Amino acid sequence: VTNHLEFWKNYTTTVAPVGARDTATLEFLQEQRVPSYLSLCFTLMYQIPTAPTRESILVVDVNDTLLPKDILEKAERLECNVPPPRNAHSGLRFQYAFELLHMYANRGKVVVTSRIHVALPCLAIGIPVIFVDSETLPGGERDANRTVGISNLFHVYRPHVDKWQFDLDRIGPNPGVHRADRYRASFWNRLKRQSFFYSETARLFGMVPLTRLGKGVPRARNSEPVHDLFHFIFSKDASTLDWKFIRAIEYLFYHHPNARVVIHSNKLPVTGSRLDIFKETGFELVVERYDVDLLLKEYLSGFESVNNFVSNVDKNITERYRFKNLVKFLILWKQGGVYLDTVMYIVRPFPKKMTNALAFWDIKQEFVRSDIMIFEEQNYSNSP
Repeated sequence: VTNHLEFWKNYTTTVAPVGARDTATLEFLQEQRVPSYLSLCFTLMYQIPTAPTRESILVVDVNDTLLPKDILEKAERLECNVPPPRNAHSGLRFQYAFELLHMYANRGKVVVTSRIHVALPCLAIGIPVIFVDSETLPGGERDANRTVGISNLFHVYRPHVDKWQFDLDRIGPNPGVHRADRYRASFWNRLKRQSFFYSETARLFGMVPLTRLGKGVPRARNSEPVHDLFHFIFSKDASTLDWKFIRAIEYLFYHHPNARVVIHSNKLPVTGSRLDIFKETGFELVVERYDVDLLLKEYLSGFESVNNFVSNVDKNITERYRFKNLVKFLILWKQGGVYLDTVMYIVRPFPKKMTNALAFWDIKQEFVRSDIMIFEEQNYSNSP
C-alpha cells in the first residue's frame, strides 16, 4: 500500500471505504489516509444450514501441547492446509474448503482453533468457538496484531497465561455475537448501496435476510431483565426519513438487540424504505398503520361513563396536548412497552422494573414530558 499510495487513493475514490479485517489494519489504512472502516472478514457473512444436533468437539490446527490431554482424546482433529493431491488445482481446493465448512456446520458442537479464518465462519454459522491465542499462530505471527479487534468475539484461551476452564458440554454462545451482528449489518448496508449485482445475488442465494447470531442472547452476562417492546410514531412524509431517525433506532438496538421495534406510521411504506436494513439483518422492526378513531373507541370502552371521559379529554388533550400525543398514549395503552420520540438517543438499557413511568423536563420536576414513556398494556393510569 505504501509503495503504491497514489494508486490506492485514486482507486478508493470510487469504491471507498475499504473494509479492514482487524483494528491494526484499520489504523494502518487510516494513517495512509485511505478511507476505511472495520469490516472483519467476509466469512462473517456466511449463512450455512446446520444440523439440529451436533456432537463433535472439532480441534482445527492447534498445537497438541497447548490443549489438555482429555480434550484431545475426545476431539476430532482437522487441518486447513490442503493435503496433496487435493491441492493440485483450484477446483479441488475449493471442494476441500467446502467439505470443512460442511463438517463445522453439521458435526461441531464446539470448535477449538488457532485459525482466524476458521473461527470467523464458525461464529457466523452459530457454533461456539474457543480461540487458542498462542504465541505463534498458523498463517502468520501473533506479534503482527492479526487478532486485535477479532479475538474478543470468541471464547479465548491463552495457554501462556490462562488455565483451561471450559466445560465443553455447557459452553455458551460466543461472547461477541451482538457485536458480530452489528458488523454484519454494517457490511450488508455498504454492500447493498455499492452494488446492485452483489445485493441481488445475496438475496438469490438466501443470504438475506440474515439470521441474527445474538437472537435471544442477553446483551451482557448476568444482566437484569430489560424491556423488549418499543414504539416510535412517524407522522411526517416518507421523504423526510433521515439519518437522525435511523441513528435513534441504531442506538436502541445497540442497547436492546432482542427488542421488537414498532414504527407506527400511515405515511411510511411497510417495505421499501431505508428501514429495511434492520429487517434484512435480522433485527425485529415493523412498520404498522394506526387508526386513531378505532384506538380511541377501544380505550373509551373501558370507562363506565363515556361522557365523563370525553369531557376529561376535552380538558386535558385539547388544551395541553397535540393530536400526536393522544396517539402516543392510546398505542401504549393498547400494546404496552416503551415509547420514544424519533430524535431520542438512548445511552443505556431500560430495565424491566422501570414501568408506568414518565420523564420530567428538568430537575425541578414541575412538568412531565411525553417523548419518553413506559407503561404496561391496558393500564388506565396513562390516561391522556
